[in-house]
Amino acid sequence: MSYLEEVLGIKAIYSQWKDSKKLPFLITDRYDFQRVFLDEVPTVFMYVKGSMESLANTKAHVRKAGSLAGVPLVLVLQTCLPRQRESLIRAGIPFIVEGTQIFLPFMGIALREKYSRPAEFRTQLTPSAQVVFLHLLYGAKNKILLRDVAKELNLTAMTASRAVRQLEDAGMLKTQKEGVHKIILMTNQGQALFRKAESFLLSPVGRKLYVTKDKAFENCLKAGYLALSECSMLSAPRTNVYAVNNLPAEYMEEMTDADQDTQIEQWIYDPCLFEKNGSVDPISLYLSLRDDPDERVQEALDTMMSDFWREYHA
Repeated sequence: MSYLEEVLGIKAIYSQWKDSKKLPFLITDRYDFQRVFLDEVPTVFMYVKGSMESLANTKAHVRKAGSLAGVPLVLVLQTCLPRQRESLIRAGIPFIVEGTQIFLPFMGIALREKYSRPAEFRTQLTPSAQVVFLHLLYGAKNKILLRDVAKELNLTAMTASRAVRQLEDAGMLKTQKEGVHKIILMTNQGQALFRKAESFLLSPVGRKLYVTKDKAFENCLKAGYLALSECSMLSAPRTNVYAVNNLPAEYMEEMTDADQDTQIEQWIYDPCLFEKNGSVDPISLYLSLRDDPDERVQEALDTMMSDFWREYHA
């Protein structure tokens, strides 16, 4: 799928998904599978053999394969009728119709037109570009080597270069060459930089799932209402919320008991990169809740961000 790179600037790396052998024949007979990294975001592509079945069957197959994959699963189709496309979008199922349509909500991508014209600048950053942006914002340096950014974030040189190019295209920074090195020059810092970038930034939450409180899992940080309640006057939620990059072994699609379950947010980048006192970082927390309709949540976010910028500029 070279058009992923041609149209979106996404580097796709394909490999065999060995766990597909664990799926029932009913599914493997209808689909082929590949493990795919999209700008270092792990996914599994699920290729439909022939025509798509009913949405109910497709959702069941996606749910079964997705629970085994533990990463976003992308349905790949050769053709898709308009009503099927709308049904997939309403169901929140990521999909690609080869050469014509892309819906990857976990990366903030939704293109429904034929790719007959050159790609324009994306309205949202890729996860890798957002990680680089946060690193630069929190680092508060006016000048930094591109290679140092790649090293500090454990990114490949190519991924870091593409991320910085996207930030530069959006007017958030400038670059220049000094000898053999590329230098990143920050034209803004702090709140001014954030305001310039805010409309391009994604919610880090890919999907929300649940585990029972007795299930232990690693590398999790307080997130959502739980994290916000600890830095504002917002009351603590009945259901604890934690962010992870990789899902625990056992989880549920739906909540069964608000007092006994824990909500898990699977993020599109590693929340531990910018961890702060056992919680997710304030910018990412803000992005995860900025569209919440509850006025109390919005007031708490305002308080949190005001406190953050006060400390940032202190």
